[in-house]
Amino acid sequence: GVNQVACPMCKVTFCKSCHITPWHEGRTCEEARQHALDAEKAQEGLVIWMQSLGAKVTPCPGCKEGVEKNEGCNHMTC
Repeated sequence: GVNQVACPMCKVTFCKSCHITPWHEGRTCEEARQHALDAEKAQEGLVIWMQSLGAKVTPCPGCKEGVEKNEGCNHMTC
C-alpha cells in the first residue's frame, strides 16, 4: 500500500499514517486502531484472569502464554 513502510533493519511493516504495526492490509487506520484497542482489552482481561488464579497459572515453557493447571501431572507441552 501507499502508506506501508518496512523497517530496513528488522523488516517489520507499519503504517506511515497511524504507525500501527504490523501493516494493516485491507483495514482503514481507524479499523486497525479499533482492532488494536480490542486486542489490548483482551490482553488486560487475560492478565486479570491470570492474577486471580495466582499460582495455578504459569507461563508455558515454550510460548510463554499463561496456562492453567487444573489436573494431571506437571508435564506441559506447547
